[in-house]
Amino acid sequence: MIALLVGCVDTPPLYEPVVESSHVEIKEFPAGRVPELDVLIFVDDTPAMAAYSERVATIPHGLARELRTFAEGWSDLRIAVTSNDGRLRRIGGERYVIDAIDLDYQRTQNYEGALDDVIAAVMDVGT
Repeated sequence: MIALLVGCVDTPPLYEPVVESSHVEIKEFPAGRVPELDVLIFVDDTPAMAAYSERVATIPHGLARELRTFAEGWSDLRIAVTSNDGRLRRIGGERYVIDAIDLDYQRTQNYEGALDDVIAAVMDVGT
């Protein structure tokens, strides 16, 4: 956080009565770094979970909705998905989904389309 404190004293010309006034203004600037959030999603791909596939399919939409409200969309977000084999599922060669605001306020994404569609694609481990 940056705090800026400025003050000045105005002295009127000598021919007027001596009156001094001052003005102080304080402005706070938000922190230069955006909040970082790393999310690891574990999807159980054992046959016993096949009955819950419809419920699992609703997770990406709800997760994307909550992530959009986190820090009002101004975050450094990385999402990784793994299953019982312990390997991270890849999206376009990357090990995780990136949706970040850099220090120069430029958005970096390694995916195209909606975030919930991308999360659903990497969470699709089969039945």
